[in-house]
Amino acid sequence: MYLITVLHFFKKHAYSVLLWTMVAGTIASTWWMGHLYPGGGDPSRVYYGTDTRAHSLFAGIILAVIVRQRGPVRTRRAQLWWVAGAYASTFFFAWAIFEISEQSAWMFEHGGFLLVAALSCVMVYGVAQPAERAWHAWLPTSLSAPDAPIRSRIWLGAMYAGLFTGGWAIVSAVRGNAPFDHWPYLLGVGIGWFWYGCAGAAKGPLHWFLESPIIRWVGKISYGLYLYHWPIYLLVTPTRAARLVPGVDVIEGNNLIWLHLAITFAVSTASFYLVEQPVVRRRVPLLDRPMKPIPALAASAVAVVAILGGLLWVNTRPADEAAASSLGQCAEQGLLPPSTDDRLRVLVVGDSVALQIGEALCTWAIGNPGEIVVLNEAHLGCVVGRYGQKRIPEGIEGPVGELCSAWNDPVEPHVMLDPEVVSWPTAVEVFEPEVVLSHVTPWDVTDRLVPSLGDEWVNIGMTVYDDYISSEYRLASEVLGATGAQVVWLEGAHLKREIRPQNHPDRIDRLNELVVAATVDLDFVTTVPYRDFIGDIGSERERHTRFDGVHLSEAGVAEVGAWLMDGILNP
Repeated sequence: MYLITVLHFFKKHAYSVLLWTMVAGTIASTWWMGHLYPGGGDPSRVYYGTDTRAHSLFAGIILAVIVRQRGPVRTRRAQLWWVAGAYASTFFFAWAIFEISEQSAWMFEHGGFLLVAALSCVMVYGVAQPAERAWHAWLPTSLSAPDAPIRSRIWLGAMYAGLFTGGWAIVSAVRGNAPFDHWPYLLGVGIGWFWYGCAGAAKGPLHWFLESPIIRWVGKISYGLYLYHWPIYLLVTPTRAARLVPGVDVIEGNNLIWLHLAITFAVSTASFYLVEQPVVRRRVPLLDRPMKPIPALAASAVAVVAILGGLLWVNTRPADEAAASSLGQCAEQGLLPPSTDDRLRVLVVGDSVALQIGEALCTWAIGNPGEIVVLNEAHLGCVVGRYGQKRIPEGIEGPVGELCSAWNDPVEPHVMLDPEVVSWPTAVEVFEPEVVLSHVTPWDVTDRLVPSLGDEWVNIGMTVYDDYISSEYRLASEVLGATGAQVVWLEGAHLKREIRPQNHPDRIDRLNELVVAATVDLDFVTTVPYRDFIGDIGSERERHTRFDGVHLSEAGVAEVGAWLMDGILNP
């Protein structure tokens, strides 16, 4: 309505008025986003708000108005500059996929989303210009000619794919990662480069790719991809996905991503040809008969109800049986034994890895009656360094959380067993453990914003944070050993994840050193090299014991209990 009003009332100067009001709106919307951003809180209001995201829409309008006022690009030199800008924007987006989180503070506070919108405009307008020559045009015609022999084109495709793969491997290795991290993406893009070389393209790869029939077809069904991907993501859980594959209990990671993509494309394709196109053409699908309004409306209503019903069921259904048994094996072996019980009492505290280890020890206890009893007080995501905010490897910033920051706060004994309560002093007092087991958590090597340390982000390697985290681990050791228990810290193992500053192996090694130094004079504290059980990064042993580079696999859970009991907790 605003566009129509401006065009109607300003007539001759309409485009200038529209341009400058859009510029003002862009500035205002960007400022408003930064103003409303809640810091470490939930950014949903800012992320989804029409007013705070309007600058992205305004950026497109600004581009359209400028093009309308100035007309098309007139010189070949200028066209090629726009094409170069399109490539630069594409490379930025490819980099940003792995390096930037949409929840990073700078995206909201410093115009990150506006930058994405502006680069999108550059990319769109650059691709709209006539393409540059094929990148291989300078090669001999036996390779570069569109009618070159198929063998030559295969060689050309292999050269493109090889150069890309080699470059990917070098960059990954320089950054400290395995050469072929993110191999599914590497495979997909490598196939694209191979296809570009084999096709005998006469233009640059960006234009060739976006003009290819398959990409244009994806554009046709893109509304369905947008509409159906989220319900499919919610409905096709790892356990439900496994029902589609005989002999598999769960499908996770890249395999689940591929399955989600396959189902989304299948449903979107069916929707395009059986729903969207018939509605546009007013023809009954398959039968090619005229479509009457009432049956069409009824079919649309059924589709909407089916989608909304599925989403409602996902968000209100009871938990799966496997997930509902949240207490797991530890519930079966009993929680608080009487004081006359002579079994070895083991208290487990810490993060999600410690939680898995606690369950593994409970399983061992059930299989070896009369030996140990375990109280598993570990919780997902718990840190030892309390308070403030953390910045994780993906760049997302958020609070450490009150639950885990309360580990040194005593509570009433009956409250201690509440899953939403963490109280190590009370657990030690009530359970009276002989051994307390915990894990030097990688959460403590992330960037931290700790209120007592000032208003600057700090991390391992900075004296102020090293002193702080050392004191926290020493305090934790003293609290956990207050009743005479032997406190065992499992040293943090390196993570098989893409290496970022917030999970760098050097930080993990430094934290292990700090924990040892902070507790060296406490004769009831020992540290154990957990990596001896895990294995070297990328080794067959490590792939056997961990399924995601951090957490224990089923095989790892099955073996870690015996490893601890045979050589560490009960030597």
